[in-house]
Amino acid sequence: MSMPTSKIKSTMKEYVFYTTEGTTLSPNQMEVENCQILSFERAENAESAWVSFQQNFAVEKHGFSLNKVLCREIGE
Repeated sequence: MSMPTSKIKSTMKEYVFYTTEGTTLSPNQMEVENCQILSFERAENAESAWVSFQQNFAVEKHGFSLNKVLCREIGE
């Protein structure tokens, strides 16, 4: 007997990739240093999420350094 797909818990987790490189402008046009969210990835683990991130987001093309990108698992 197979279990309905709605009852099967997904092993996929969500990860956010971000960097502290870069700045943004506040509403009154002041430059503010902050974190930049680069991507959200769904994967079974952090290693798989990194692979997916690197395939889907050209870090250097956008002017960011790969060695400064941070990854965190986020909850539902």
